[in-house]
Amino acid sequence: MLDLRTLYLAIACIYLCLGAMQIAAFTTRRFGRWVLCWALSSLLVGAGLLMTGLRDMIPPALSIHAANLATISGNFLLLASVRMFTGRKPHWMAYAVIGAAVSPFIFGIWSDAAAFAPRIALVSVLCAGCDLAVCADARRVIRDEGLASAKILMALFGLTTILFSVRAILAASGWSSPGMFEATPPSQSIMAAAAGAIVVLRALVLLLMAVERADKAWERLAFRDALTGALNAAGLKAGFERWRSDPARARKLSALSIQVEGLDHTADAKGPATAERLLKLLNAVVLRHGRPGQLLARMGTQQFVLLLPGAAHAEAEQTGRHLRSAFEALAGKSGGPRRATLTFGAAEASSSNPVLGLLLNQADGARRDAPKHQASQTLTAARA
Repeated sequence: MLDLRTLYLAIACIYLCLGAMQIAAFTTRRFGRWVLCWALSSLLVGAGLLMTGLRDMIPPALSIHAANLATISGNFLLLASVRMFTGRKPHWMAYAVIGAAVSPFIFGIWSDAAAFAPRIALVSVLCAGCDLAVCADARRVIRDEGLASAKILMALFGLTTILFSVRAILAASGWSSPGMFEATPPSQSIMAAAAGAIVVLRALVLLLMAVERADKAWERLAFRDALTGALNAAGLKAGFERWRSDPARARKLSALSIQVEGLDHTADAKGPATAERLLKLLNAVVLRHGRPGQLLARMGTQQFVLLLPGAAHAEAEQTGRHLRSAFEALAGKSGGPRRATLTFGAAEASSSNPVLGLLLNQADGARRDAPKHQASQTLTAARA
């Protein structure tokens, strides 16, 4: 098995190479400042591990004091870079306060070469705390943006949190060797080797998150309505094709053709901004009160389509009435005119392989035949 010193030097080289790669990525101008912060973090941690690995070969001022300073600063910069990626401001003041609080122990009380065990325990606790904070930020990305790569990042940083915690416990409970690199216990070498592999994976996943976010941004531009956030016609077609190609899909499919009534009057009376808020409100109402697996698309200035997988015609009409009641209530609370309402028409596909255009035409026909501001009339849906 490789000794601990060799592993330290190998992981230091990995960090330094990753830092150079990240700086090169930043120079392409395709990534934000978070990549530069991440690169500086990698370079600092790599330099800290390199100086630690050269213990007894370089002065203690470098192998102990400078190495610990670089390692701690690098971990804080890593946390800051992830926060920048999530669009949140780093807590620079908090990092400075924590650094100042541990400085007397690392650079004073436990600065002697023989006091490596408590010093390693404290640094490991700081690193575990930073990685745990990164897990929390990754969880926010999963919740807010739905990035699948953020789940992988959360798992990897969770593993390193565990590794640092175990390392801190082992160091605090006493090492089985008189020096840091003398007669290293196998557990230390195993954890160092695992950390080296995870470091590479973490770097790859961070870049993967950036790529996935960019892909989602392009998808929003191609398949989403810029004003409301609902799907556009291309997005509805793509979502319908995904549903139809799913072997586990529901057998039933219904469509609601929805129109916002009173929108022109609102624009004339209170301005276009108020009318736009009503359109956004409809999207919010559908997200809050709709059904699982639904697809909402804006098809015209004030016309929307809602596909309801698994819903029969009667269930679609009930959903439409529920959405209209919720929309009218919220439109009144938000300052919109009380005359703003929804008219809708429902149609159910009676074929196991429905045609989207025919189903939407049936729903449009039901909406046009319905009395204005009233529930849609029940139409016998032709085979779609």
